Amino acid sequence: MQRVLHNALPGALKYILILVATIYVLTYLVLAYTRIPYPFELEWMEGGVLDHVNRILAGRKLYVAPSLEFVPFIYTPLYFYVSAIVSSVCGPGLPPLRMVSLMASLGCFLIIYLFVRRETNSAFAGGLSCSLFVATFRECGAWFDLARNDSLFLLFSLSALYVLRFGTHLRSFVISGILFFIAFLTKQTALIIVLPLILYCALTRLRYAMALLCTVGGLVVASTLVLDWVHDGWYSFYVFDLPQQHPIVGDMIIKFWTQDLLGPLAISCAMSGFYLWLQASRRATNNLLFYSLAAVGMVGGAWMSRLHQGGHLNNLFPAYAMICILFGLAIHELLGLVKSRRSASQSLGPGHVFAICIMQYACLLYNPFSLCPSVDDLEAGRRLVARIKGIDGDVFIPCHPYLASAVNKGTFAHQMAILDIFKSGKSDMKEALRDELLLAVGNRRFGAVLVDVDWFPVELEPFYIRQGDVFGQDEVFWPVSGWRIRPEAIFVPTEEDGWER
Repeated sequence: MQRVLHNALPGALKYILILVATIYVLTYLVLAYTRIPYPFELEWMEGGVLDHVNRILAGRKLYVAPSLEFVPFIYTPLYFYVSAIVSSVCGPGLPPLRMVSLMASLGCFLIIYLFVRRETNSAFAGGLSCSLFVATFRECGAWFDLARNDSLFLLFSLSALYVLRFGTHLRSFVISGILFFIAFLTKQTALIIVLPLILYCALTRLRYAMALLCTVGGLVVASTLVLDWVHDGWYSFYVFDLPQQHPIVGDMIIKFWTQDLLGPLAISCAMSGFYLWLQASRRATNNLLFYSLAAVGMVGGAWMSRLHQGGHLNNLFPAYAMICILFGLAIHELLGLVKSRRSASQSLGPGHVFAICIMQYACLLYNPFSLCPSVDDLEAGRRLVARIKGIDGDVFIPCHPYLASAVNKGTFAHQMAILDIFKSGKSDMKEALRDELLLAVGNRRFGAVLVDVDWFPVELEPFYIRQGDVFGQDEVFWPVSGWRIRPEAIFVPTEEDGWER
């Protein structure tokens, strides 16, 4: 009887593993289906992204001189334009933007699956890598389906990596370069990712390295020149200059490795190291070089993004995707060693390998209900919009300007973009934007100002008086991803005369 149970245990553990992996995938799909129609922000910068898309739909330029009316985010423009195209077909609001991210995330899952399956000829290993990445949804900030550019950026980056790995002709490396360029047009981190891969090509096939380098470099330079010409030089200011001025968060130099990676993915990181060690011991130079340098690019890109102030968990996308790919490759190799009885420990069997995988999934367990807005959140948002609509004149909501523009109460810059300007080294630009803001406040231009944090009330005090709280409940209308922030206080103008500056 004991022998029968011993023989049946590996099969049972494998089915449990498949069930757990499937549950993670289904959970994400259900969450995305539930979250996409929500008309308000799931994360505090989604509304700012929507304002960018609406600006494109209105036929206006994205990269312009900073003003109270609009300051662009420090991202390249492709996601905004793709979302604008989808919005022109599907209608206004946040749901079309989230649909773009959802489809991009599904594309990422598919490429991870195909990547590992082609490398191993194992659907099981491919499914393992794919579902493990899906399981990192919460660890990535619950970001896959948000109206942000990260999922689309990762889709193009993984596509470029796939073509680079399995392409055999010169044109494959040109195509990979084009895909890396498109990834850069979605998020600048792609330039960090591609550099170690150019080195890989140089060490293996120099002619192909030149094709990759010239394609990426030529397209980036050409597009920058064109977009700078179209936007009177403002494109490179927002895309290159401003991001470099974000200060480094010293704690993240170490915490990225200890908390972001080893915290949730310690087992996967160990398996990744095992796979690279195995390639080195077998003298599989090409495999070792590709996956080592791909890991340097993907993990290094995530690390450098997380180091800068404001770098949130969404920047972990490329690191987690690469680790999940290596995890599937490692488990496939480990199962092969176990079955051939060439493992370092003869006592290690398939059941132990499946148990290790289950433990890794268990480390990623999360409560899906905490990531979905409630009916109370929806009703609170509707009451807030109705209240804003009933105010006479423009309404300034620095952290959520989309709420005002949605009901024709003025179009204004997002607080995050304004703060980026205030952090820049351009003193004249900072002073001009601050003067414009203070002049609008001093002249009581706004019928009301709704603030989230203690950034604006000091400037408001001489000209606006606090009317009260925005919400009467502590638990409603908080974003379920990212920074926990919502409109808290409403200020209305005093009756004194304005001022000129």
